[in-house]
Order: sequence, then structure tokens, then C-alpha cells
Amino acid sequence: MMHYTYVEAWSILGIVLPHETPSFEVCSSDTCRFTLTSDPDALLATIDRGLAIGDVMLARGGLGRPDLQTAVSSIIEEIQISRRNRILNQAVLVIEAHGDIAAPLNESFKEFDEFIVSFDSIDIHALAQAHRPNIESMKAAIAFESEAPSRFNNLSSGAYLTDVRGKIIHDISFSLNASGFSSITLTPEDADRILDRYSLLQQTTGISKIQQLLSQLLDYNNNQLKAFISGWTAIEILIQKSFNQFGKMYVLTDLPATPSATISNYSLGEKFYSVAAVLFPDDVDQDSKKFYQLKKLRNSIHYDELLERDLPVHEVSMLLGKYMLACIGKTTC
Repeated sequence: MMHYTYVEAWSILGIVLPHETPSFEVCSSDTCRFTLTSDPDALLATIDRGLAIGDVMLARGGLGRPDLQTAVSSIIEEIQISRRNRILNQAVLVIEAHGDIAAPLNESFKEFDEFIVSFDSIDIHALAQAHRPNIESMKAAIAFESEAPSRFNNLSSGAYLTDVRGKIIHDISFSLNASGFSSITLTPEDADRILDRYSLLQQTTGISKIQQLLSQLLDYNNNQLKAFISGWTAIEILIQKSFNQFGKMYVLTDLPATPSATISNYSLGEKFYSVAAVLFPDDVDQDSKKFYQLKKLRNSIHYDELLERDLPVHEVSMLLGKYMLACIGKTTC
């Protein structure tokens, strides 16, 4: 077992702290500590270092570079400056959640004088969810301090482990980052394939609205809700269009009979199944299951209490990309 610390920081719009009291603890227990501060750098120092190490690993030369400590320090400074520019003079709520967890280190972990770097040892989403009720309660308690409830802007989040020696372990994930995508390396040789795909998209008629929605899905500045809805709407339009081209080639013998035998009465789910059966016959059951799960979630947005971070934007984008790529290159879609 190891000790974990999960950290979140939120700036609070419309709330400032007095100069004589720039930081104070609101609440503390065995599992969670809440601090209001006008300068969160000291409280976020460890997760800032973890973010900096991850940046070095993924984009700036790796952990073997001789000036590693200098590079990490430089990136930490960049992180802190960027955060100060977002905070301005607003108060910041820092949440530090604690607990014990079974987290065996990957065999390729690397130990340095001040810290250890491990790989894919922590399920940070699970840690966040475990403490979500406490965090949401504290945010609500602070928000209602003002007549018009204050709003919160997420500044940072992260987690780290502490071993029995008290040494910090920074965990780096190579599978998915917080936004649900993996890093890849492009070379000049890939340009031809990209150009071919671009040309196909240009030549395919009837997909301008789908491409517009795809652009909204891919815009990192859009929130998760807008991205998810944009992606799902693009899937709906794509399936309606591609059903006319591909779906009618498939007879829906494996589906329950519809009240009318006419193709126009097939549901969106049935249309998806028929399109999938033609384009990806080996994946039809698996893709249909994903489709219905996403459809159910989209329908529940109207009445269920959902967290934006829980919306499966990654799954929507993968399903849309798979069927959009299968569609392009045809004269119409």
C-alpha cells in the first residue's frame, strides 16, 4: 500500500482574500483538507512538478537529458506564471485529498535524488470520483457565501504517491491524458497521407455541417458538454446521410420487426446497425453497443446530473472518426 494525495485547485470568481490574511484553512480531516489562498503556488508545488516532468517526458527530450532539473524548474515557472495570469486577484480553493492505495510501480520506474517517476500506476479518475461528493459540497458552501452564487474556474488537478520512506512518486500516463487522447509523433513522411485525406474530404459532398460540428468537437477551448453534443450531433447527421447510401443495402433481418415495413420508419439505432453491418461487418455488434450507450447518455443530459469531465468525448470522437473516414472518398455521403 502507498499513500496518495489528490489535488484540485479552483479560482473563485468574485471572491478575494484580505491582504493581511492571504491564506487560511477552511476545513481539515483525515481524508481531505480545504484551503483558501491568494497564492496557491506552495500548495500546488508537487503536482506542478509532476506536470513539468510529464512535459519533459512527452515533448522536451525525456528524463535522460543532463539538464533535467533545470528543464523541470523552467517549466514549473511557466506553469505558475500562466496560473497567476488566470487567477488575477481572485481567491483560490485548493483541495488536498488523502488515502492509501495499492499501486504497484511499473518495472520501468526511474528513481532520482528528490523523486521517483512511475508510469500508469494511478487511476486518477477513480481518485477524483472517490472524493467528488466532499469537493462538490465545499464548492457549494463557498458559492453561497455571496448573494449570487460564485462560479469556479478549474486551475489544476493531479495526484502523486508517497512511499514508506516519504519519497514522492510522480506518475506519468502514456495511455491517455486528461482529455482522452494519446500523443503521437508525425514525420514529414506522414504529410502525403494527410494530404490524401484532405483531398478526399474536399471532394466528398454533403458533409459541410458534419465537418463544422467536428471542428467544434476538436476545439480544445470548448467545454466537454459542447464537445460531446457537437460530436453526437455529427454522428446523427452522418448516419442519416450514410444510411441512404449504405444502409439500404442491408436487410434488417436480425432486428425486431418495425410497425411498418418501410425503410423510412427505421429508428436511428436501426439505421446505425445497418450502416455498420455494411461498412464494418466484423465490428457491427461492438459498435452498435457503443452507439446505444452514447445515445442513452445523450438523452439523459436533459434530466440527469452529469459532470462534464465524465462525458465520453473521446469515445464520441473515435466513433465519429471511424465512420466518417469510411464515408469520405465517396461522391456523396
